[in-house]
Amino acid sequence: MRLASAQVSQACSDPQAQVMRVLTLQAEAGIRRDVATLDELLDSKYFHTNPDGSVMTRAETLQSYKNAHAVHV
Repeated sequence: MRLASAQVSQACSDPQAQVMRVLTLQAEAGIRRDVATLDELLDSKYFHTNPDGSVMTRAETLQSYKNAHAVHV
């Protein structure tokens, strides 16, 4: 079982709490620029809408985390 999936299933059986846990894991992974966890959590159809209205695919989103991490290290 994947790490993020295990963390969600161990958290509790309440569906609303599970959703909140996944959102928390996603937010924490984004802050840490944890591409492996984001890759695990984001659906294959995921897309990100930027503040300017431009849209990024899942692959572009993950790449942006990889690129930003390399720049800030």
